Amino acid sequence: MRQANIYQGRPLIPNFRSYLGGIFWIERWVKTKYEVEWGLRYDYKWMKTFERLRSGAVQSTELIFNNFSGTIGSLFRLSKNLEWKTNIATAWRPPNINELFSNGVHHGSASYELGDENLTSETAYNVNMSFNYTANRLAFDVVLYYNYIKNFIYLKPQFPEVLTIRGAFPSFQYTQTDAIFRGIDAKTILKISPQLTLTTKGSFLWAYNQRADDFLVLIPANRIENEIAYTFKDNKIFKNRILAASLQNVFRQNRVPANSDYALPPAGYYLVNIDFNTDINLKNNKILGLGLHVNNLLNIVYRDYMNRFRYFSDEIGRNILLKIKFTF
Repeated sequence: MRQANIYQGRPLIPNFRSYLGGIFWIERWVKTKYEVEWGLRYDYKWMKTFERLRSGAVQSTELIFNNFSGTIGSLFRLSKNLEWKTNIATAWRPPNINELFSNGVHHGSASYELGDENLTSETAYNVNMSFNYTANRLAFDVVLYYNYIKNFIYLKPQFPEVLTIRGAFPSFQYTQTDAIFRGIDAKTILKISPQLTLTTKGSFLWAYNQRADDFLVLIPANRIENEIAYTFKDNKIFKNRILAASLQNVFRQNRVPANSDYALPPAGYYLVNIDFNTDINLKNNKILGLGLHVNNLLNIVYRDYMNRFRYFSDEIGRNILLKIKFTF
């Protein structure tokens, strides 16, 4: 992969060229009751920046990153309906250009971002285990994971805010720590009747900053979503008609370091969403697809912890989207 950047005006990141290559080897054994897969990978990244100084001179920095990673996983069929999967893996990620060299206002997030040229590569050690059950009327999937990431790169709020000719902007610095991420993701599908289906899914995450002996800032809050969907019977004109309503519950993020952000985490919130989709058969095998989507049906006023615009404004209110797709 080759990347390059050329800018005009005031830069957020410098001009650069980057080359990334990798080679991997995967082996897989498949038996009736189990499967085993392992892999090994090597990646190499070369990057060179070209930063124009105020004097007019160009300052260049050359960076090289490389590392090995590997994985081994297994699948056991405990019964006709139940599977157990386990995976142990290492991974790594070199810092990208904005994490290393950002220096200015990021207009997409209304914040001032600072990079750190001394950042090193992230190295992760991951263990996850999942159980998958599938039957005629019930299916569920549960994933447990524990990830240790050495030199984890994240945006850390800095105080005070940066004052520019455009006003004051919240300031963030890319920094590193050793972090632990552990959690559970779960999904259940219950077929109440041939037409009616209830789906429940949840995501729960705990993240910890080992160097600071505290929680990590800017980590997604726990959430649960329930959806009920009704599938209409097909006829000569209408096919794939589905009407679905969902209730999304996002909890308040209480696991944050004290005095670590410009604003306290916002309150949790509930969102009701409605979706309707159908295909209409036309002449000569042409199909007209219609979709009506209503997000935040009750027009709830809320702010999301992961959106840095929460410092300034609420999230979008009721949003109605009509989709038309014509297949010919």
